[in-house]
Amino acid sequence: ETLERDREATRKSWQQALDAYDGALRIRPDDADARHNRDVVAAALEKMRQEDEQKKQKRFRQRWSQHANCSETTNLSL
Repeated sequence: ETLERDREATRKSWQQALDAYDGALRIRPDDADARHNRDVVAAALEKMRQEDEQKKQKRFRQRWSQHANCSETTNLSL
């Protein structure tokens, strides 16, 4: 729920967690729990990045389609 309400805050929080896990792994590279949790957070961040990119591309396509439709309508009326 928080993710959808404030994606940027979620992203920052997850990035902070990722940085903390990276720090823990520098101290104890063999910490399996830290490695697992770091990988989970990294995967979640990557998924969020991909979703955001897909949304960005969808918005672009919608705007392009609207622009193209507007241009066709304008050309037809000439």
